[in-house]
Amino acid sequence: VKFWDLRSASQPTLVLRGGHSHWVPTVQYNPFHDQLVLSSSTDSFGNLWRVSSISSAPLVDSEPNADRRISSFEHSDSCYAATWAAADAWIYLTLGYEGKAVLHHVPSKEKYKILL
Repeated sequence: VKFWDLRSASQPTLVLRGGHSHWVPTVQYNPFHDQLVLSSSTDSFGNLWRVSSISSAPLVDSEPNADRRISSFEHSDSCYAATWAAADAWIYLTLGYEGKAVLHHVPSKEKYKILL
C-alpha cells in the first residue's frame, strides 16, 4: 500500500510492505483517527494498519516501527471491501467475495495508544 503527497508526487511518502500479494481495491482512512487505515485485497486478506508517521496526530511514544500492520483477517475468497462504522470509530467491516461480512474491532492496545 502506497501513500502519496500530491504536492510532490515524484515518489510515495510511505510504502507499507508485506500486507498484500494481489490487487488492492479498497484503502480507507478512519474518519475519526487518521492513524488507522483499512485495506482489502483480492488475495483474500483485509488488513488494519497504523500509519502514525503521516498522521495529523502522530503518536507521542513513537515505536521504532510505528507504521505497521495491526491485524489481518483472511476470507475464504477475495476480500473486496473494507469500511469503517459510521457511529463508532473502533469498528470496521470486511466483505468477502463468498458473501461473508465480518465485523471487527480495533484492538484495545491500539485504542489506548491513540487516546492516551
